Amino acid sequence: MTRTTRRSGANYSEEDCSDNRYLIGFDPETDSISQTVIAGVAALTDTPWRDCPVFYETMDPDALDALFDTHPDGTERPGQWAIEFTYAECAVQITAGGYIALTPLSGTAE
Repeated sequence: MTRTTRRSGANYSEEDCSDNRYLIGFDPETDSISQTVIAGVAALTDTPWRDCPVFYETMDPDALDALFDTHPDGTERPGQWAIEFTYAECAVQITAGGYIALTPLSGTAE
């Protein structure tokens, strides 16, 4: 079962399953992926975004956003692929299909 909820300004599709994963849809044309990750982790962990760890100590936000941008000629990046990393006690997986999956690594999420 999937349900959509709104928590602290972030849109979540909350997977109601044992792995406690939270999915956030994004549009790389209009959304900053790095800001969406920060906002999602902040909402998931009930932490003000300003109290989250400095993102660029984990990932270069400009490089991350550039991975999902279209090519300079306007064509989209081909194929289905994903990038994974850990940020603020959450496993983060970002797919080329427009989803960010957040999984708490500890009991910090509700």
